[in-house]
Amino acid sequence: GLVLIKNYFLLDEYIDGILAIFEGLQREEYTVKMAMAWTIAEAASKYPEKIARFLSDCDLDRELISMTRSKIFSSRRVDERLKKALKAK
Repeated sequence: GLVLIKNYFLLDEYIDGILAIFEGLQREEYTVKMAMAWTIAEAASKYPEKIARFLSDCDLDRELISMTRSKIFSSRRVDERLKKALKAK
């Protein structure tokens, strides 16, 4: 389901709801966390300011935030300004 969100629902009308769901979804499975990190990184290419705020204010566990940051830094689609801002934190 998380990969479907990444592929079909990263749209203006859904992004706030997706981020709210992700913040409330506390899972320990590696594959679930990686799918969430991948989706958030994809969202960062479309909504860099929103994702920067989300990552600084969210209540995600440290491992998931680390995975997300790694995906963002390795992405060629994410704006360099967001990457620099995240590195500064």
